[in-house]
Amino acid sequence: MTRTFSNLVLLAMLVAACAGPNTSAPVAEQTTEPTSISTEPAFTLEPTDMPDPTIVATDIPVATVVPTEVPDPTAAPTPTEILFALFDGMPQGRTNEGFAFLGNPDAPVTVTDYSDFL
Repeated sequence: MTRTFSNLVLLAMLVAACAGPNTSAPVAEQTTEPTSISTEPAFTLEPTDMPDPTIVATDIPVATVVPTEVPDPTAAPTPTEILFALFDGMPQGRTNEGFAFLGNPDAPVTVTDYSDFL
């Protein structure tokens, strides 16, 4: 496919190079009348058309607080005992620097997770 495409490109370049000169070059036509550009403004703005720049004091309404009812939670919160039961037999705690660890802190590969799992 690539070889066919490159052959077509070479053939197109060869045909374009072997084409005869263009004998009918486009020529710009001159007009006898010069175009006129109007220097008159399209409209004039009178100072009386401007609004009066007076400052009017208005009262800004204060937003009112409408109490809403808090809906009952749809699911009971998960007790923490279940969370710790998931990691039974796995070392967990805090390092000397105060970081939480889960698993063997002396493992050859340590994955640092920036979240709170304890």
